[in-house]
Amino acid sequence: MIVTLHRVVLYKLSLCALSLCALPGVAHARSSSRRVLLDAQIPAQAEAALRRELARRNVTVVAAPNLPRVPDHRPQLVAQIAVELAAARQLYYQAQPERAAERLEAVLKAQAPSLAREGQFRALHQIYLWFGISLAKAGDNARAILCFIDALILDRSPLDATRFPPSVLGLFSRAARTLAQRQRQPVRLRVEPSGADINVDGRRQHRRTMRLTPGTHWLQVRAIGYRPVVRRLQVAGSDTLSITLRRAPPQWTLSQLARLKQRGELDTHREQAAAVLGRMRRAGEALVATTRPEATRLQLSLSRVRCDDAYVLARVNLMTDPRRQGRAIQDAMARLWPISTPLYRKWWFWAAVGTVVAGSVTAIAIGAQADTRYTVVP
Repeated sequence: MIVTLHRVVLYKLSLCALSLCALPGVAHARSSSRRVLLDAQIPAQAEAALRRELARRNVTVVAAPNLPRVPDHRPQLVAQIAVELAAARQLYYQAQPERAAERLEAVLKAQAPSLAREGQFRALHQIYLWFGISLAKAGDNARAILCFIDALILDRSPLDATRFPPSVLGLFSRAARTLAQRQRQPVRLRVEPSGADINVDGRRQHRRTMRLTPGTHWLQVRAIGYRPVVRRLQVAGSDTLSITLRRAPPQWTLSQLARLKQRGELDTHREQAAAVLGRMRRAGEALVATTRPEATRLQLSLSRVRCDDAYVLARVNLMTDPRRQGRAIQDAMARLWPISTPLYRKWWFWAAVGTVVAGSVTAIAIGAQADTRYTVVP
């Protein structure tokens, strides 16, 4: 088969030109396919400016799903415990400490995990305390001291000396001295996911290695989008625990977020919540925007979060005049999400295209004048 040189050159250069012309369309298609969940707790004027900035970046904004209404079971649980404690106190003052101890022991077995899960450690302390008081009055000194130690781990407030006999006060003081003599033991935690919140006896722990007093402790591990874990720890020495949280279904997660919002705890987990909601809406990233008044100025906070693992890609905090919120949004977005110039808007791209076109014309002209032919053997 015989083909001319200039036709081969023209064919290949045409393919190169078509490829270069297709690059801007491909780049635009990739940038426009980005989905971002927007969680904006800011004034309407600032939110409108934020949406304009996202539109300039060819971002598709998706809204978060609505949170359902969930009942709060804590008041009912606290009321139930109050009734049980009142009944046990009545039995104690009626000189029936054995029955009071039996009743409180049943309450501990049935309700202690629920109280720890809901963070009602004051009620749990009262159960331990009155259980120990009832046992001391009944003459079971060894168990009474253990119950007093468990109560003192949660709250080290002393007993009222005017309400209880010397035998009960003596055992309580002995338990306090025993607890003070105990050395704290290291307890190491290996938690998955790594960003989960860890609470021991209602106090948040910021380290994975804790030093706990020997005795009974309540461990709570939770993360948004995962089912929480509540464990009763009987610390006697150094130990290592491994806890892996299981992912929760979407509807359960929405109920979890609704409970956090009802209790006013959502603000401290807003970035994690936005990442979880973004995964539900198939968004790659989430943008969290909040404001807080500071005297005559306004504090603006923007966070860019990756939805896959709730990793904070960037965070910007700045103070602004409330009358210049739009300008503040532009400045914050310029630092948080710089606009990348498309390939077809760069000067060197068109310089390269011009060079290719000039070279093509020159090659075609030379090939046409030479009219050289080659024989291609298949």
